[in-house]
Parts: sequence; C-alpha cells; structure tokens
Amino acid sequence: MTKEEALEQLSFHSGRHPDVDSDKWTNGFLPSLRPFKGLNEPAFNNLMECLNVLKDEIKQSKTLDKELMLDLWTICHYTKAWGTDPIGMLRSNNLISDEELEELTNWINKISYKVSFWLEGLEEED
Repeated sequence: MTKEEALEQLSFHSGRHPDVDSDKWTNGFLPSLRPFKGLNEPAFNNLMECLNVLKDEIKQSKTLDKELMLDLWTICHYTKAWGTDPIGMLRSNNLISDEELEELTNWINKISYKVSFWLEGLEEED
C-alpha cells in the first residue's frame, strides 16, 4: 500500500471520504459502528495497516497533514463517543456486548497509543 492509498483508505475508515456509495466507505472502521452489526475486525486490521504505512509521516514530519490528523481524531473521538462511552449509542441502547466493548476499547487504545508515541518521535512498545 502506498502513502496515498493509505491516506485515502484512512478517510474511508473515518467516514470522511465523500464517496459514501463505495464499499470502502460502508466497510470502513467508523462507518461500521453506525448502524452497528458487530465489530469489524477486517476494517480494524486494514486501519492498522494504513497507520503502519503512515508511521514515518506521523513520526518524522515537522508539519502534519491536517486531513490525516482529522481522520485520526475523528476515528478516536467518535469510537469513544458512540462505542465506549456509557451514554454513547452502542452502550445506552445495549447494542454492544461486554466482550465487544472490551475489544473496541483495546482497538481504540492501540490506535491512540501508537499515534501519540509517533507524534513524540518514539517507537511504541507492543
């Protein structure tokens, strides 16, 4: 995957890509939470692949692409607001199981942990 492909795919995962009729949008990470039909592990794995492609961009750049940061912020913020927050739509409507909640929390922590380390110019610890 190229940097450009990773950036485009990330915009699908954040639900910010304008092509809402694309299967990439429908199967994106954040769009898969609304409407919720269970956790989308392939989307999470693809999102992590995108992050790994963009690692040097995040870690080494003195200035960051606003769209890249907005996609990442959107993914983290809305996953927490919709999925892990007790008053978010998934929990308040009893749409997510305890096991799925734990997994979703782990996923969003992995994303934010990696990005925060890279923004500091550090390697994340696995």
